[in-house]
Amino acid sequence: TGFLLESLRIALDNPGFEVWSPVGHLVGTGLRQAGIPHRTIDGLRIATWWVHSIAALAFVAAIPFTKAMHMLISPGAVATRSEDVGKALPAEPETGYRTLADFSPTHRLDLDACTKCGKCHEVCPARASVMPLSPRDLVLDLREAQSHGHTGPLLPTVVESKSVWSCMQCNACVDICPVGIEHVPIINMMRRGLVEDGELDGTLQTAFASIQKNGNSFGESKRKRARWTRGLDVDIPDARTRPVDVLWYVGDFASLDPRNQRNTIALAQLLVIAGVDFGILYDDERTA
Repeated sequence: TGFLLESLRIALDNPGFEVWSPVGHLVGTGLRQAGIPHRTIDGLRIATWWVHSIAALAFVAAIPFTKAMHMLISPGAVATRSEDVGKALPAEPETGYRTLADFSPTHRLDLDACTKCGKCHEVCPARASVMPLSPRDLVLDLREAQSHGHTGPLLPTVVESKSVWSCMQCNACVDICPVGIEHVPIINMMRRGLVEDGELDGTLQTAFASIQKNGNSFGESKRKRARWTRGLDVDIPDARTRPVDVLWYVGDFASLDPRNQRNTIALAQLLVIAGVDFGILYDDERTA
């Protein structure tokens, strides 16, 4: 209607400089050459003006209720996306997300920014493994709850707990999202809420209890963490007592699992042969 209105105006007034409106100038010239009466063109122009004005105003009024809202919200989501997403866990609030009121302003903006493109859905390894998680559906379910003013708990009424625990933390969804939605930090914060409420799998509860008590998920004494070093002919420097170029964080499985210990010893031997100045934390190392 905008192009048509411009064409009718040019057909009526025939200003010389309107060649810079190529579409309007071309159509307007065609209307004049077609011999359409001036009065008819003027009537069409008035009718088109009303149609164009009503359509434009209706479109603007409809923006908050249609997908066109993404024109306004998506740039905001991109601009507020954290540079540390995928590199650091969210710092606040420590208690996690239980209701929408707990969400940060950025994450509430993310819910409205989703364009339903489905890219996150396609790259999610959890979904590909037939686990009950789709990053797209999770965000859309939360957005639906937000749009309806949901004030109660989100889990399991809006999102199933097993969906939140299915996330593999790979950040593939975050990396591919064209509008900067932080799916994984949102899921992490919802997990925190579940952990705080004690709503998690029994095996995870056991692992967390072991971590809290012994600093590892195996439930072993912290004195056993560096026993694998007895299989070496050399002493590995203690990074707690002297500076080293490389601090080797060994980890639970590499330290305590018998099968992994063989790989750990082999890597230590390679580092010694290579002349790397490295050390470990011995008993002070805790689980990641």
